[in-house]
Amino acid sequence: MRQSERIKAIEGRRIVAHPDPDGGGNDSSARIKKRRKAWDSGRRSLPTTAKRARLGGCFVSLPIDIFVQVSNHNTQHYYSRRNARCAALQQTPAQIFIYMSGYVLLAALSSSWRSVISLPRSQISYLAHPHGAQLYCFLYAWDYDDEARQAMDKRREMIEERVDDLDLPWSEYCDVIHYSTFVFWHTLTEQVKPLTEGAWKSMLPMIQLVLELNGQQVEQAVEQPMRRACAKHVKELLLDAFAQSDPSQLAPIASVLKVERVASSSDVSNRMRHSMVVPTPNLKDSLKWDFMRPFRWAIHERDETEELFTPRLNSINARVPQWIQQVERDLTGLLFKGHHNKQIHENVTLTVNDTTTATAHLSNVTRRLLRADCVFKASKEHPLYPSLHGGSDPVVPMPLHYPELLVTRRDDAWNHTYFQPYSDATRVAKALLGSLGMPDATNLELKLIGCRLVCGQCSDKRTRDWSGMVQHYIEEGRRKKQRFKSSGAAMVNGHDLTDISDKSLVQIASMEGAGELPDLSKTIPPLKPMCGERRYHSATRHKSPQQWRYLRTGELVFNGDDGALHRV
Repeated sequence: MRQSERIKAIEGRRIVAHPDPDGGGNDSSARIKKRRKAWDSGRRSLPTTAKRARLGGCFVSLPIDIFVQVSNHNTQHYYSRRNARCAALQQTPAQIFIYMSGYVLLAALSSSWRSVISLPRSQISYLAHPHGAQLYCFLYAWDYDDEARQAMDKRREMIEERVDDLDLPWSEYCDVIHYSTFVFWHTLTEQVKPLTEGAWKSMLPMIQLVLELNGQQVEQAVEQPMRRACAKHVKELLLDAFAQSDPSQLAPIASVLKVERVASSSDVSNRMRHSMVVPTPNLKDSLKWDFMRPFRWAIHERDETEELFTPRLNSINARVPQWIQQVERDLTGLLFKGHHNKQIHENVTLTVNDTTTATAHLSNVTRRLLRADCVFKASKEHPLYPSLHGGSDPVVPMPLHYPELLVTRRDDAWNHTYFQPYSDATRVAKALLGSLGMPDATNLELKLIGCRLVCGQCSDKRTRDWSGMVQHYIEEGRRKKQRFKSSGAAMVNGHDLTDISDKSLVQIASMEGAGELPDLSKTIPPLKPMCGERRYHSATRHKSPQQWRYLRTGELVFNGDDGALHRV
């Protein structure tokens, strides 16, 4: 029977529903009205009567076999092809409903997900439904797509055989098509037209070009995990080298404060709250050095990498202090707007536990940057500018201190334009340090106090850390300015940094009253793993990330488990 005759045969049948087995043989008029009202309101789910319909047989036989995809839960599957709208499949345990030609096919099934089945005619019954006519067009398109797919598969197999016979370059990657070249390969192979000699001669130059581009992309994608593994190993060797030496000369301060030193190039995030960050170059900074050239693009095994790295260890230890000095000069140039200012070389006092013993060996530039009143903030060029420059109303940027500010650049190379001086925070920090009796303290010592600082100028008795207290005073000062501009009336500012005659600006709470430190991982996200598994190319011809857009919708099935479309 032809397809047109099948359509007329099904649409010409008058099919009624099976009676409810619990309803006494016939549906009441009230139940029929209720069912029609539910259908007219556009509800997708079938009434309870339809779900419990008897499945012993059917009034008429179905002239065609219907293939459906069975799901494990209630869901809706949408398809579209030209004017054929999608089919909505709803499944209850052991049952599946298909809207078709003005009727609902109700079948009892016991199949599992991802299995294509043919419904036996003896297990099909019918229920009238207004959306069935649209969905029958879908089944008609499904049959057409099945025939077209066979023709396209035959054409693709012929093309692959001819490519293998000619032994074209990059032909070994025919089974692994990169997603960037899939559209061109799909245009040449996925066609219903038969492959003729004239068509083959005209498309051969294009096939050679697509194969070359695809082979290059696939080889690059295969090398990416190997490059990441090699870079990860080089980074581990660099961190081990930094841990064995003290290029920043901050070991005496760490011993006095009794804290652990961690490299700024490692993924510290929340660890830097309880440890001292040591300025170290990251992988991108290290690869700029001439003697690190073999590790830039070449791929080495682990043993080979260690053999190449060991002779360069002395050069690395000699180059790291130079890199640290350059970073400190860049930051000092931001403070004084140039490297030739005379104030750069002025004597600076830096204390740790009220003594200068642990800081006497440091240069004036280093001591100035380590002071608690030397504060920076992220500029607009900073990669984490949105998270470091906001979070409150009015907007108060997060205060950044040296050397912890090196952590915020993550895996980017050093760039001094990422930071700029924070004048408001410097003014507040000087006043708070004077109130605490620690005018020359280092920011490392203030950080280790933890979340124990309480504001002495307002009723807010929440405990904050050093950065949080500086932000608190800046925020209150900006709110005062906003209120004065809006109202125009004079106000008494409870956070006046100059009037501290009656009470101190900040107080230190006991260890029992200490609060919880803020989670820095939300502001400074941890680094992504360098050796994680990522899909850069399709494993097969039919699983590339964008391939489903170009397949015929009759062969696509929605998977409710992962929310993706899959080919039957």
